[in-house]
Amino acid sequence: MRFLLTSLWLLSSTAFGASVTDDLGRQVTVASPAQRIITLSPHSTEFIRELGITDRLVAAANDGKSLPATTQVISGYGALDREWLLSKQPDLVIAWGSGNRSQDIAWLTENKIPTFVSEPASLKAIADTLIKLGKLTDSQIHAQQASDQFLHNLQQACPTAVNEQEVHIVIWDQPAMTLGGEHWLNELLEKAHFKNTWQHIKRMVFTIEREAAMNKQTIAQVDLRQGQTASEKRFVSEHLNRPSPSLALGLKELCEQRRN
Repeated sequence: MRFLLTSLWLLSSTAFGASVTDDLGRQVTVASPAQRIITLSPHSTEFIRELGITDRLVAAANDGKSLPATTQVISGYGALDREWLLSKQPDLVIAWGSGNRSQDIAWLTENKIPTFVSEPASLKAIADTLIKLGKLTDSQIHAQQASDQFLHNLQQACPTAVNEQEVHIVIWDQPAMTLGGEHWLNELLEKAHFKNTWQHIKRMVFTIEREAAMNKQTIAQVDLRQGQTASEKRFVSEHLNRPSPSLALGLKELCEQRRN
């Protein structure tokens, strides 16, 4: 009887197995908590940072903050070096749906490397991603705390009500690029009481004619380019460029600029 009880305890303590659904609707399964993680985008690296497990990153796209000395920093863009990736022996890869090549994602799947494709389409999806990655890494408690904190920070970012203001979102100027109504950033802008002047265009990111961009100079801008300075008609934040928990800080900065 004692042997049976001991055996059952060992099975329950070692059995893990976790499955989640990624942002492409694919099932991602790990047999044990992921310990050798590779992130292929800055926002994916930030998710792992929020979980407090950067020590498990064998390679990571640079998110602008320091990483462990044992982590190889990579660009995450362009074609995947498949031979290099296999040499790292990852047990979880976090890919970027719109930033990594579809053929590389397919190759990862074909080689039975657990791959979570991240492409959050909403603020809630960002919170949900924390929970899902927490499950794959056996970091559920920390993941739930990080998810709750992100949603709380979004709620508290704009305590003062202001009138709605139409804005032109500047991504790039040569060529002139902006966001349409299908981009996830619109949801965040609405919380700051901004209305994207191109929201009626059912696209994510698109190029506009120079003349059209110049015509929008009479309204306020949310400028996503690096190194810009806030002014009466220009709102900026370096925390608006990736779908990650740092968006809450970007929202707070926008609302503070609106009040000033």
